[in-house]
Amino acid sequence: MAYFKNKLLINNYIRLLLLFSLSCIIKWYYLAYRNYYITFSDTLIPAYFSARQYTIIEILKRLFIDFNYFFMPDSNRPFVTVFLYVISFKLGGLHPHTPFLLGIFFSSLLIPLYYLIIKKLLGTEVALSSSLSLAFLTNYIQQGLALTGQLTGIIFLALSLLFAVNYYKSRQLWRLYLSGFFLTLSSLCRYEYALFVPFFILYNFVFDKRTRVYLRIVYWAICLLGITYICLGNFNFNGSPFAIIHIQNTNARIVEHIPKLGFLKAILWCWDMLSMSGGQLILMMGLGGVCFAIKKNKTSSSILISPFFLYLGYLFYKLASGTMYSDINYFLIFLLFIIPMAFWFLRSVSLVIIRNSIYPNISLAIMTGLLIYQFHNANLIIQDHRLWYPERLIRLTEDLRTIPSNYPLYIVVDDRFLSASQDQDMLFYLKRDPIDYLFLLEGEIKIKEKSFYLLIAEDRISQVVGNKKILRDYNHLGYTGLSLYKITSPEDNGST
Repeated sequence: MAYFKNKLLINNYIRLLLLFSLSCIIKWYYLAYRNYYITFSDTLIPAYFSARQYTIIEILKRLFIDFNYFFMPDSNRPFVTVFLYVISFKLGGLHPHTPFLLGIFFSSLLIPLYYLIIKKLLGTEVALSSSLSLAFLTNYIQQGLALTGQLTGIIFLALSLLFAVNYYKSRQLWRLYLSGFFLTLSSLCRYEYALFVPFFILYNFVFDKRTRVYLRIVYWAICLLGITYICLGNFNFNGSPFAIIHIQNTNARIVEHIPKLGFLKAILWCWDMLSMSGGQLILMMGLGGVCFAIKKNKTSSSILISPFFLYLGYLFYKLASGTMYSDINYFLIFLLFIIPMAFWFLRSVSLVIIRNSIYPNISLAIMTGLLIYQFHNANLIIQDHRLWYPERLIRLTEDLRTIPSNYPLYIVVDDRFLSASQDQDMLFYLKRDPIDYLFLLEGEIKIKEKSFYLLIAEDRISQVVGNKKILRDYNHLGYTGLSLYKITSPEDNGST
């Protein structure tokens, strides 16, 4: 028993492996519960296309020689998340299970990283409670099944912070440079993560007096590589280093018709979404922990804490100006910061009141259990259809799965029934190429196969060349006017 306690529970490597394995198991459970029907990341189809069309060498040439990181179709973000998907398709094949494997295994790395960071900053007990809570956190589960740009950037940001913390304790220069490298990768996942770069540089400038100046300048340059690359790519592709940010904001207002909330309403929206994600009690305790930290060490704590509130302010601005959807997943990084601060606040207050080390740990265990229960219930009843399949879409996809695998199935994009992303996801689940079997209806449709299936609106079937036989409609699923047809050429006998 003593061996078990000393080697298994206390050994840090075993603990990290257990946390990673637990995270993988939890994700597989929720994935199986949803019958594998989730809406993939919007980076998936561009990655699928690129993996099929280009070699890795061609992709790297376009990215780092031509500075054309927009070459992947339908992607107007930095390239790292798309590139990870490309690599996974190259290694695992162009199969539906490939993005799930990437999402689950890569995103599960965040749990042990999170544990290590919190342990170094706030102690083992707070780290363990925070990591177990994160493993069930709804925002994290949603983005950890098919990897998103937000979560990829957070993982690289966590690696950067971990290597930075280790450097300031060990003074091994390679750790500092690795910190800068992962910080660059983070900013190449999402534009907004570039907001954290100045704070890493500022912390190093203020507190690192032992490292020679020219070595610190090298670190600052590495941190700024991602921002530099983004500006060069924008200039090369659009003629302005910040053009794509303007394009995204313009598209949000004009093309996607996102309403402006105004400053006050944006604050209320943020509070509601954070409360819905983590709970008001966690938010209040987290803010209490922030006050404690700043009082304890004003300068260093302010530099560490400020970027998270700057990021929150950035979300306020985006919501108020109508350039971002009201989506709880954008607030994941702030929740990752506030949850351990809440546990630390709870433990600190309990220790002051009770003055016995075991009772604060009991309070942490109780709070962890309550959070896991809350997040688990949210994961089971979640209704965010932009991230999870609606029930009628699952039933439609299941019906289409009955089509023989040796017959082509084409889908005509029609926004009256399904979004283009849902059409693509459906084909992916049906193990059919989402590029070749998706049609934007422009004039007459004439497909080379002698016989094929076609999912199309009834009022557009006249544009299809061939003999048409309606097999079934989907009015009973709520898709009024959407039908499945068998199309045969005149020389085909029409047999199924």
